[in-house]
Amino acid sequence: MKEITNFADITKQMLLHYGLNPKKKFGQNFLINEDILDNIVDISGVSSEDDVIEIGPGIGALTAKLAKRAHKVLAVEIDHELISVLSQTLANYTNISILESDILKVDFDEVIKRFGLNIDHIKIVANLPYYITTPILLFLLKQKEVHFESITVMVQKEVAERMTSAPGNKDYGSLTLLIQYYMNAELVLKVDKTYFMPQPKVDSAVVNLTKKSNFVRFNNERSLFKVIRECFNHRRKNLLNNLVNLTGKKNKTVLLQIFDEMNIDKNIRAEKLTLKQFMILTDNLMKVNLLS
Repeated sequence: MKEITNFADITKQMLLHYGLNPKKKFGQNFLINEDILDNIVDISGVSSEDDVIEIGPGIGALTAKLAKRAHKVLAVEIDHELISVLSQTLANYTNISILESDILKVDFDEVIKRFGLNIDHIKIVANLPYYITTPILLFLLKQKEVHFESITVMVQKEVAERMTSAPGNKDYGSLTLLIQYYMNAELVLKVDKTYFMPQPKVDSAVVNLTKKSNFVRFNNERSLFKVIRECFNHRRKNLLNNLVNLTGKKNKTVLLQIFDEMNIDKNIRAEKLTLKQFMILTDNLMKVNLLS
């Protein structure tokens, strides 16, 4: 029998061997280009000091590559059918643990203790399903007990552009600002849709989020996120009208005074404001008791 050396063929053969079919309900699209896998590992910057939490390991192709560089790898997989497959494909690696769980239900504090992970050196690596990308990102970013050193994710290219956009761009929005609040973001690699099986309808991209060395929590995160969310709920409306909807029509005069103090044009749209301006705006709204 001719030796199979093409990574795409190897992946297909493995799926056939284990009788696996990609499941739409889990958004499974298996990466079949080994160079891209190597690039993801490089981008993540994983070293022997790092413990990695991988979300959605699939059949373990990326997991194995991460394990060769990392101290430990914890692979979190929601698909019960893949758990037994992973236990076989990754059997030779003593530094890999497999956890069957929905990542959105993971108690990181408990998991870090149970698997002996180093809370100061944890990196997240994932090929995220398109349908649940944003909920997973927000869940990871808002963890109070651990501030991940980095989060390297493959996502839909359109989402990657939203994650890394700048003020004034059409992709700039609440997701951009929430990510900017917690971490530095960079779109590092674009990935053609033909590198997946089954092939999705859109291209992907790899985004690397790194921990801010000077991260300081805002005095009221809940209010800040509320203001940001509300101001982008109706993108066609200007910032003032969105804030009137949030605080009530009777407060329009007070809002205009705040705009004047901040030297903000009353017709400006939310996508023109920086994260720092949103923080100042939230502080000003709290000072005059317009936020509950």
